[in-house]
Amino acid sequence: MDSLDSGIRVRFHARLAACARGGRYAKRTVLSLFVWLTTVLLVLFWFPFVYLVWRKDSDEFKYRTSAMIRRLNLAVCRVNPLIELDVQEGFKADPNRAYIVISNHQSMADIPLLSNLPMPLKWVSKESLFKIPFTGWLMRMARDIPVRIRDPDKTDILDRAKAYGEHGLSVVFFPEGKRSKDGYLYRFSRGAFELAVDSGIPILPVAVDGLYRLLPMHSWRFTGEGKVSLKVLEAVETAGYSRKDAGYLREKVRFKIMDQLAEWREVDRDDVDGIMKDAHIRATGELEDDPLFF
Repeated sequence: MDSLDSGIRVRFHARLAACARGGRYAKRTVLSLFVWLTTVLLVLFWFPFVYLVWRKDSDEFKYRTSAMIRRLNLAVCRVNPLIELDVQEGFKADPNRAYIVISNHQSMADIPLLSNLPMPLKWVSKESLFKIPFTGWLMRMARDIPVRIRDPDKTDILDRAKAYGEHGLSVVFFPEGKRSKDGYLYRFSRGAFELAVDSGIPILPVAVDGLYRLLPMHSWRFTGEGKVSLKVLEAVETAGYSRKDAGYLREKVRFKIMDQLAEWREVDRDDVDGIMKDAHIRATGELEDDPLFF
């Protein structure tokens, strides 16, 4: 009899746990739909006003248009009840100075999040994003910079970014080239660092963390409520460097961001290094005791 009662209790608790999981899944689905619906409505509401500003914005670099879109991005952040945004005090960037902003890339929500930086920004983003209705049109209005992924010639991109920097506009690069699905920091490309050296524009590293868990790659559903951290790290001056130093600057900035991610997660630097993770996989074919890979 005792064993029968024990079996019934086990099945009962298992069903309760399954119901709880189902309830959490349904709640996340409803909240995710709310967030996306609110975002779409905000974009549709804002778009006519941005269009009117854009039509009257005679400036070649569309300062006022970019400022309007930045306010839209900030509104998108604020109406999301699932993101607990923690903008930490760090390096106080000069809002009147241009920077090459280098950030790690975890989610499609990185752009609204980075709009919290106190300066006008231009974005370097893959060309496919510019083809999305409304959001892509807004990026074109702001004269952001599209990247053709398979085009090896990036001269036009770097020339446009340099022109923006020379006119006091900061340009944001995601040098990993794609979102990190597991929170690791992967290899940086050289282009942004060569631009910084050629133009003498300082590099502004920015670390973001939490979005890869909250809004995973290839998913529209938020995993739940979560803390998202953002911190501006100390700028790296590029005056006096030459192109041969671009690799050194790339690694210096990557290590700054990696150290901040490790500090937030209370792990060693190696535990957030995507290059080391890939090397380990190639060497052993497996990941052992890996706290972040899933």
